[in-house]
Amino acid sequence: MGRRPNLRLVPGEETERAGQSSVFRMIGQSPAIENLRTLITRVAPTDVPVLITGETGTGKELVARALHNQSPRASTGAFVAINCGAVPRELMESALFGHVKGAFTGATENCVGMYPAADRGTIFLDEIAEMPLDMQVKLLRVIERGEYMPVGTSHERIADVRVVCATNRDIEAEVGAGRFREDLYYRINVIKMHVPPLRERLGDVPLLVWHFIGDYNAENPRNPAVTITEAGMARMVEQAKSLRGNIRELQSLVQRAAVLAEGDVIIAEPGSLGDAWDGLLETRPDAAIAYPPLQQPEEAEHRPSIPTEPELIKAMKPHAFRFNLRLSPQNLVRMIEELTGLQGIGQMLGQGRAKDLVTEARLSVVSEHLAHGMKGTEIAEIHGISHMTFMSLRKLLKQRHAEDPEAS
Repeated sequence: MGRRPNLRLVPGEETERAGQSSVFRMIGQSPAIENLRTLITRVAPTDVPVLITGETGTGKELVARALHNQSPRASTGAFVAINCGAVPRELMESALFGHVKGAFTGATENCVGMYPAADRGTIFLDEIAEMPLDMQVKLLRVIERGEYMPVGTSHERIADVRVVCATNRDIEAEVGAGRFREDLYYRINVIKMHVPPLRERLGDVPLLVWHFIGDYNAENPRNPAVTITEAGMARMVEQAKSLRGNIRELQSLVQRAAVLAEGDVIIAEPGSLGDAWDGLLETRPDAAIAYPPLQQPEEAEHRPSIPTEPELIKAMKPHAFRFNLRLSPQNLVRMIEELTGLQGIGQMLGQGRAKDLVTEARLSVVSEHLAHGMKGTEIAEIHGISHMTFMSLRKLLKQRHAEDPEAS
């Protein structure tokens, strides 16, 4: 099937082609997130409708993208997202199914709707509970028959689209109140996936904070690399218990703290955080020292033994491309301890050795991908690195192979 000529999509549409493996960007190691990853892996290869529930800011669209990217549809069609609450009622039908020239005042040319744009791919209907009842009837017919009708035509057309919906409302209550059609609810709720709020996965907060700090540093390479103290992280975890905006709000708070910090370290002092998180924005000259990992005093006697370098590299591999090499050696060690859950790393590593082991972990990951036949562009996209970074790692692997062909 060739490319559609002169494809025009309505404003606000987002598409994503194959190669963006979103499931790898779901930050967290809590049981709830691990179970969600497992469910995505099982459901993604199918074409059944999925309903994603969860509070605002929890990452529902990320789950939808992961479903698409882990499915065969990632290589045949686009991921198309539309927020049903952001489209005016009178434009909803045109936005979804498109229109022909002259269909209504202002329709000066043909427009492809989001549903046909997702042919052989996935459409993500965010905030589905906001869809007007008259549009719910038309959507039900489209899901059941796979046929749609652009505004201004009388002929039905066919599109092969997987439907994934999401809502932050209690949709069963919406059905009971008559604001959402019961028959449509049963059609979209074949598989339900719930994304937990941040307060139910507090153990993931340090990983998310490090992720957002890493993003900030990567986006601001001219500024000193920002890190966070033990006290700052503890206050982040405490504040996360009451964030109504969940991960989205946490990201904003981390960015704000990083931007307004007078130095390169986010710390926290005793006292009230307040709405502006003023305590997290203070700095002090000695804040850049190495800080001990988060640990309760009563857990000290159960501290695990110091890992060997091979054990450490193995533990670092799942996070190999999250480590920020622009950090000082002390803070890089602390980040390694935070992400791997291993303690005593600072005792075994000399100055500069932490960066060497990060490189070893990255080389091991790239080597395994190449052995499985993955292309360089795929590896770079999965781990969010530049093609130049990948080529540097591959060059180093070739050099080592030339020096020792028997090396694995």
